[in-house]
Amino acid sequence: MARTPVKKIVQGHEYEITPWDGLYALRMTQRIAKALKDSGASEGISEIFSGGLDAEVSPAAVTDAIVSVLSYGDTPQLLRDMLHGTFRDGRDISIDSVFNEAYTGNIGELVQALPGIVEANFGDFFGMAGAIGVREGADSSKADSPAN
Repeated sequence: MARTPVKKIVQGHEYEITPWDGLYALRMTQRIAKALKDSGASEGISEIFSGGLDAEVSPAAVTDAIVSVLSYGDTPQLLRDMLHGTFRDGRDISIDSVFNEAYTGNIGELVQALPGIVEANFGDFFGMAGAIGVREGADSSKADSPAN
């Protein structure tokens, strides 16, 4: 897949998201998968993305799922690392001064921008991660059933 930037408009600001290179994406996928599993959010995310990225997905549902994951663990650094390759109005949002200027008193815009960042960088990963969580849940429920 080419690293063609994806453009999204959020609250009147243009976000340009360049998909991560493979190695960075792999490292982030590992971190997100751990956060999904540890936070218990994998099943809900699987339901949201079960139709793939071309399906009608509620931005509110995507945002709720992302926030549920980001409320766990190393939230500030994980969020900052997710912004890698993202520009807001032509400025690199991962730079502290740009981030602070954009989101001081305006965290709602950041939360609204997250679904576009997820879509550009993770593709169908959340559906896969949710399926893993559902499978693991089924495996553990067998061990706990009275028949065993």
